[in-house]
Amino acid sequence: MVNLETILSWFQTGDYPTQEEFEQTFSSFRHKDTKIPITEVDGLESSLNSKLSVDDLPSNMALVDGGQPSDVFNKEQIMAMAMMLSDYVKDGKIRADKIEALGLTDLIESNERNIAEFASNSGKYEFQQNDFIAVPDDKGNFSLFIFKGEEKNDTKNYLPTGLTNITMSMVEGLQNALNTKLDKPAVNGNYFVKMNGTASYQSINPGSDHLLFWNGSEFKNSNIFRESSGLKYGIGTTTPAEQLHLTSRARMSGLVLENNTETLPQQLTYNSKKFFGTDDAGVKRPLMFADNADFLSLANSLTDTQKTAWKTAMNGGWTTNTMSVAVITPPVVDNQDKNYWLTLKGANLNLNPANFSVEIMDSTGANVVATVPNSQVQLYTNGLDLTFYFNFKDIPKGQYRVRLNNGVASFTTGASVELSVVNAISSYDFTSVTWSKLENTADINTINGVNNAISYVANSANKAFANDNTVVSVIKSSQLIGANENFYIDFTFSTGSGLGASRFDSRFGLCDSSTNLLLSFINVAFCRVYSTKAPTDGSGIIYAQGVGKGGSYHSVSASRCIINRNNGLTTVIYIHTDNSVLTSSFAGVNQALSFSAQASNALGNSPSSFDLVINSLYLY
Repeated sequence: MVNLETILSWFQTGDYPTQEEFEQTFSSFRHKDTKIPITEVDGLESSLNSKLSVDDLPSNMALVDGGQPSDVFNKEQIMAMAMMLSDYVKDGKIRADKIEALGLTDLIESNERNIAEFASNSGKYEFQQNDFIAVPDDKGNFSLFIFKGEEKNDTKNYLPTGLTNITMSMVEGLQNALNTKLDKPAVNGNYFVKMNGTASYQSINPGSDHLLFWNGSEFKNSNIFRESSGLKYGIGTTTPAEQLHLTSRARMSGLVLENNTETLPQQLTYNSKKFFGTDDAGVKRPLMFADNADFLSLANSLTDTQKTAWKTAMNGGWTTNTMSVAVITPPVVDNQDKNYWLTLKGANLNLNPANFSVEIMDSTGANVVATVPNSQVQLYTNGLDLTFYFNFKDIPKGQYRVRLNNGVASFTTGASVELSVVNAISSYDFTSVTWSKLENTADINTINGVNNAISYVANSANKAFANDNTVVSVIKSSQLIGANENFYIDFTFSTGSGLGASRFDSRFGLCDSSTNLLLSFINVAFCRVYSTKAPTDGSGIIYAQGVGKGGSYHSVSASRCIINRNNGLTTVIYIHTDNSVLTSSFAGVNQALSFSAQASNALGNSPSSFDLVINSLYLY
């Protein structure tokens, strides 16, 4: 038998081993089917002879290990730890198939295709001196090398055996070992190994920066996206705007917010024991807790206007603003057995139909004289009017006030807006009224009066149209009201579309009956409608005895009443065009009165006109 060093020298690079050298080489090794007698294993027989068979150990015998720490083992434990010779020896010889298990040598299968690559990657393998290295080629054959020791990454330490074209069938157990291995996937990609009786590769194709989920049989792409920086996550979106961005609803048992003072549109935050909501314009508002303290805090933060609006809403949308009454028409009624319709004009009179009352009070306003049934009251949503009818036959002669209740507050008319009840009242008969007029040019008939009606239409034949603001037409009635007489008169008028298109001034009202007709403004108690600028700005003004209202009026429809009570004169204009009211009070008149109207000149391209009707006149 030739020693190993000699054999290795025959198979160095460039050598050509002879037949005799091959024969001596293979004769120097045992075939795996050749059993090794115990006597030929150096020292084994003498070692075995010095050992006691485990089966011969008495059951009460123990093995004491004197190491640190010391241990004591009973027979059962000794048998578990002992190597059973029967597993490794047959017919007194070591079994060749157990040589590797005994650590005599190993066969290392290389994944590399040449010995140089194997040496470079030798750190991946566990092997030692005298172990065989099987290097495969692309055809499934192997070349054998023996590692002679020293540095594993040096190819000089691997000796070729000269055996090539070794097939898997020539290496016992290699095919079975390979059968337990997985073939590489045919294409590059991401895979996981799936075990379902047999092992197989399953591809994984996640979207970039998307998280995966396991559906029970494979990994699938989820809709959870992670921004490349790793700071933002999106569910349902690949462009998360926040640390966590959801594109649909979220449900949870609770949401805990940290203190946060920032303000962003459409944001819900918590800070200083308050929750805050921000609208899409970035306006931040505190949310209110459902307790008394927060409710009072809200109430105390409201302005008076806001409090009024709140009360109105709580009153079903009906007014709770401070009510006022400028005039009661007619201001005088008699106590004959008949119904009188009375109209109150003022502000915030749109009372709640479900909760209101109208009462007749004495002259002090402290005592209720009568209550008007709600069925006899007509309410209007404009807030400017309230109408009711009532039979005053049981009300003594005197002065009275009216109290309104809107369900939240009450209002009683003042001394200047009283209702007079008299024993008899006379309504004026206008059929006997006569009218006299004066024009810049006689008999042009620009202005005319019949019974209780007046009309005016500008005519250049009366005077050439110009913005000179001179009076060109005047009309006056016969005497209507005697000296020192209490009266109530109301009339309605409307202007043509020329108002505001040129300078124009028209006046309607009462004048001293003894005044001669002149082409001038002669009113004692009048209503004035005029345009201040020309020709096209539409700036019209309505003026009532000290009170005026401007606006872009191209035409005006209005009503006016004049009340004289014990030498105290009250005048009210209700402008239908924009539902507004003008009220003024001043010293009364004591002379006999007629009704008069006057009109000024205007530009010809916008002739001006008006119509007027006296609706009623009461003397008392």
